[in-house]
Amino acid sequence: MFTSRRIRLMVGALLATVLVGCGSNSGRTDSFSVQCRQLLSAGGTTVATASSSNCLDCDASNADAAIDNDLQSFATLTIGEVSSGGASLLATAQDGVAFPAGSLAGALISFPGGRSQANVTIRTYLQGAQNDEVLRPEPVVSGDDESLLVYAIQTTAVFDAIEVDFNRNGGNTVTESAQVHALCTDFEA
Repeated sequence: MFTSRRIRLMVGALLATVLVGCGSNSGRTDSFSVQCRQLLSAGGTTVATASSSNCLDCDASNADAAIDNDLQSFATLTIGEVSSGGASLLATAQDGVAFPAGSLAGALISFPGGRSQANVTIRTYLQGAQNDEVLRPEPVVSGDDESLLVYAIQTTAVFDAIEVDFNRNGGNTVTESAQVHALCTDFEA
């Protein structure tokens, strides 16, 4: 299993000029930006949503907007007041398409109410079997829009699907939302 420090070093090496800052999910600690290089959105890409069975007011809506090649549109993942659990979005590439181990996988996410206290988890899959999972990957800014953050992980196995999961274990008494603008398989500085 990779440590957070090792993942940050790998991401830095792959993106050459991007250095991911140290810190926690509570705030962006970098001043660099990255762009999505390969959207997970080709012809036969499919998207599915889910919410935790214990979270009655969690929701995933407008899922197709996360794979429509338009960064201005977005799917919304919502966790209601006093809820534990969350909502997720899973995009699967068209049949016959897989991405190599060692590449980055992630999502472009914004938070309409400001940074959320909920967790973002990124997972990859191959033919329905989970490969990689990172809870609270370090976010970095996407391009000139500082409200759009990249949550990406270094993959260790071939994958054909990326999942973004927005969840919490309770403790908050406000509704929180994450807007997923795109799922990406590679990034550049």
